[in-house]
Amino acid sequence: MTDSSKYFEQLEDAVDSIVAKDLDAAIEFCNEAISAAPDRAEGYAILGLVAMQMEDAGRAVELLERAHQMDQGCQDYTDALAVIYAKAGKLADSLYYAKLSLTLEPHPELRQIIPAVFRNYQDALNTATPSPHYVNGVINFNMHEYEKAVDSCHKELRINDRHAACYVVLARSYAALGKFEHAVDACHAAVHIDLTTPKLYECLGDSLIRLGRFDEGIACKQEALSLAPDDYRLAADVLASLAYSPDGKWRDAADELNELNKLVGADAEQIDLADLPADPDKKKIRIGYVSDGFWDSPVSQFLEAAFEGHDKSRFEVYGYQQNNYQDTTTTRFKSLADKWLSIFDLDDDTAANIISRDSVDILVDACGNAEGRSLALFARRAAGVQVGWLGWPRGEGLDTIDFQLTDAVTSNNEEAFPGGAKRVPLDSGLVAFNAGSVAMDVEKLRVFPAFEAGLITFGGICDLARLTPSVVRAWSGVLHAVPASRLLLGYVGFVSLAVKARAKELFSHFGLIDRVTFQVTPPEVSAQHVFFSQVDIFLDTFPVSAAVETCEAMLVGIPVVTIEAARKTAVSSASILHAAGKAEWAAPTEEAFIQIAAGLAANPTGLSEQRTSLPKDMANSALCDRRAFAQAMEAAFLQMLKARVSD
Repeated sequence: MTDSSKYFEQLEDAVDSIVAKDLDAAIEFCNEAISAAPDRAEGYAILGLVAMQMEDAGRAVELLERAHQMDQGCQDYTDALAVIYAKAGKLADSLYYAKLSLTLEPHPELRQIIPAVFRNYQDALNTATPSPHYVNGVINFNMHEYEKAVDSCHKELRINDRHAACYVVLARSYAALGKFEHAVDACHAAVHIDLTTPKLYECLGDSLIRLGRFDEGIACKQEALSLAPDDYRLAADVLASLAYSPDGKWRDAADELNELNKLVGADAEQIDLADLPADPDKKKIRIGYVSDGFWDSPVSQFLEAAFEGHDKSRFEVYGYQQNNYQDTTTTRFKSLADKWLSIFDLDDDTAANIISRDSVDILVDACGNAEGRSLALFARRAAGVQVGWLGWPRGEGLDTIDFQLTDAVTSNNEEAFPGGAKRVPLDSGLVAFNAGSVAMDVEKLRVFPAFEAGLITFGGICDLARLTPSVVRAWSGVLHAVPASRLLLGYVGFVSLAVKARAKELFSHFGLIDRVTFQVTPPEVSAQHVFFSQVDIFLDTFPVSAAVETCEAMLVGIPVVTIEAARKTAVSSASILHAAGKAEWAAPTEEAFIQIAAGLAANPTGLSEQRTSLPKDMANSALCDRRAFAQAMEAAFLQMLKARVSD
């Protein structure tokens, strides 16, 4: 048998394997043929047909175009390309190759091997459909399956590298995976295709901020708003992004808040609630919670404390879900609610009318304006009493909110809660947390890291959006005050090389490059567990504090040091520490922050004892008394209803 005969026999075997749907065998036969004759085009062409059967049209096009470049006189390659492009809905490219085929000659051997379906251009035209890869990418993204979304987007872009919307989904998926530099690259690719898409600039701004490039990020967010000046969601997003900015810029953001109020109220027709008078003495009071956090989200524990703790003999709980993602946590919320409705895909008027027909007495905004999800809904006045809780970043601060839940830490804080809403403090604290919710091997975490490492390990979240220059300066001050110490940056699952390089540069300004390390997380292991198992003292960030992480750290025996700043975004951890009975760890200034951290580090024996005692202290504190928290909320709600009656 000649080499040529063996070559085509291998390709025939590959095609037979395609027909038999044994694609692994087909790939093996193609690779053997290509290895034997790498300069021949036929092997690449058949491998392209395999890729098509694997629903990777982009890879199929790459391989067939390579074959066409190697043998530009072969009609079979252009026939196949015309068919593949037609099936993918790329009719202009399909027509180009179909016309080109008319000028070429068929391959004498391949014509007998390639299935006729790859030559039937007319049939391909009749069955042409848009590529499914982009749609799959969108679905994967909304289901939080970000790796799959990236894969689907890349498949789409191999077919159509001018698909700007696909680049945006790709960028958002990369950002969700912590690969922010890749997200920026994807956004830049989209910008060179379409300069008029607000969502593109919004995504680019988010990614730049997460890389610590604040000014560039804000500029991109503002560009998004300039492209859609009437979009209140974009205005809310700009305001949320300013939470990471220095105090001066943050105070200037009052203008943005005023503009947001105008946008939210524009064209919002308020519902007539004359038939729904406030009655604090009615047999059952109906509370509706609007949130996008009814899944295993950072705020789910806080929400669950309210849902689970309410007295069902006196209160009915309605859940209005502002996103379309569901998991086991969502199922639990549904089981705790008297009624459940997803309003993610409803327009604001429809959602407001449904809620008003539900006769909700008190409607709680547990979204805030981070993404503006519920702002216009509340502008329509779906309930007689509308309450702000968990709002971020400026409390709610909107004219549509009647009352704002606060606590002892935040009740007198003008900057944390701007606007005209009446403040109603909760005796128990602003949130509650489930002491048994941290799914970690607590016994293993009770091993004191300092005894093993021989030095104190301070831990901080590796998020460049939170690692502001002020935070880096304060943390550096802690490291200088405790010479036998190091800083471990982590908690997040993936830390890119770009993030590591920028973080090292920031700490290099203070001569600490050799004392900053990054968490390494083995596959299939919880990043949070690895982080907390190596940390002695957790350092909070500001002006955006880490509320959930603060709870988790203390529940596994790790002290937390925070700054009790003025902003709502910066005061969350201080509020939690007060509720946990650890107010002494909340510092009023950066200098006090350094002193508290250094003081804790100076007592290794005390830190070791905290690994066992702190979780118990937490479980017995107001922070983890969810029933008492719910009772405090109920008392506040009754107070609000009485106030409405008196008005």
